[in-house]
Amino acid sequence: MNPALSPYLRSLWNITPALLDITEPQSTRPFLSPLGMHLPLHAPAHVPQGHWFQAAAAHAAAHLVFSQHRFDPAGLRPVTQALVGALEDARVEWLACRELPGLRRLWLPFHAVRLTDTPSFEDLLRRLARCLLDPSHHDPHPWVMKGRQLFFVDDAGEMLALRQPEALRHAASPLGNDIARCACSSTRGLTR
Repeated sequence: MNPALSPYLRSLWNITPALLDITEPQSTRPFLSPLGMHLPLHAPAHVPQGHWFQAAAAHAAAHLVFSQHRFDPAGLRPVTQALVGALEDARVEWLACRELPGLRRLWLPFHAVRLTDTPSFEDLLRRLARCLLDPSHHDPHPWVMKGRQLFFVDDAGEMLALRQPEALRHAASPLGNDIARCACSSTRGLTR
């Protein structure tokens, strides 16, 4: 574990969660538990290595600071569960950047996207996440634009519409229905 992460999190949010290693070699996804913040021993191979641990720890800490609510996935389709998770990630990042604008620079390299004519559901989630973290980023896909319109009150992306975690479920439902109508929940069938 990087010993600099504890003072880093204290300087950001004045919190000191227990930092725990994830020892399974195939597991590179950080997570929170009642025990603390679990971080892998190595950054994922497909992401920029530079500040990955800082970015991951700052993101997890933003959940500790801004997300006290645990979602009940009962009755939600897997697509809707994924959308709620993506919107909650974007919500805590937006709230964190409002308080500490420098975090946007830290997180943006990990939100690189590629525009394609036949995006998968995962591609669209990444594209939506980029637009929600960087309101100046324009994505022409109608589904991404709809997600942005549901997330923000204004076109400039300065006012959050989904302030409460419960609102995320209501926003995820129409986005999930749109994906399902396009028969793209698990295929590459959605086009612009």
